[in-house]
Amino acid sequence: MKSERTVIRGRWQRWAHGEDDTGLNFAQLSGRITCNHGYDLVLPADNHPVCCFMDDFFISRNNGKPLVSNLKDTFQSQPQVWKNGSYRKMAINILVRIGTHFIDLLNLETIESMEDIKDLGAVISIAILVLENYDGTDNIVSTINGRVVASKLRDIHWSGSSLERDMLKFFRKRTACSCLKDMHLEARKTQPKVGMCNHCWVMKERSLLMVCSRCRVAQYCSRECQIAQWPKHKCECDVFVKAQNQQSK
Repeated sequence: MKSERTVIRGRWQRWAHGEDDTGLNFAQLSGRITCNHGYDLVLPADNHPVCCFMDDFFISRNNGKPLVSNLKDTFQSQPQVWKNGSYRKMAINILVRIGTHFIDLLNLETIESMEDIKDLGAVISIAILVLENYDGTDNIVSTINGRVVASKLRDIHWSGSSLERDMLKFFRKRTACSCLKDMHLEARKTQPKVGMCNHCWVMKERSLLMVCSRCRVAQYCSRECQIAQWPKHKCECDVFVKAQNQQSK
């Protein structure tokens, strides 16, 4: 019987090659031309730290562990990846490759697990962002709670109403192919950029939302909602500001 690590490794490696669990090509499933999205894939050997990092990341995700806890755990289990710039870049490239391949399935209505696919794309996006912004210190929490990551976590992972558009924009910036550009431009025509109020949870276009002037992360649909939420937001706000101050040193 195969171990969980062996099963998960085979899965994320197939995803990196643009194939589902049965070996079918994502692009062919969606009726699009097969594209490597600007990446020539080179997977690390089984005993390589990046391979072990990817295993741990997707095992945690498969077992339902929340994203932030997952990232903290991989920081503890695979510190050599986080501390090594070339290893981080290799992990980023693999995650970008997987994320862009999942985008091939976004418009495929026959996929029953579409919400899972969108959620996985969001999780991968945030993981990439944390790897990109990690400063090599022992404090990964400051990276996760810093403005760049926290605001993207808010937009992509918390509300998700314009998730497809946001994901397309995210991966378009990180690939060299034109197909994602075309898909993103089309999504901009049909999907408004929306966000969620941090108090009443109403959805509005992001241009109509106001953000906390202190942390620049939490957003609100009105001044009344911001005032009502402050007793609960204050501690979270302090965490964001502390992280931002640490990053600016």
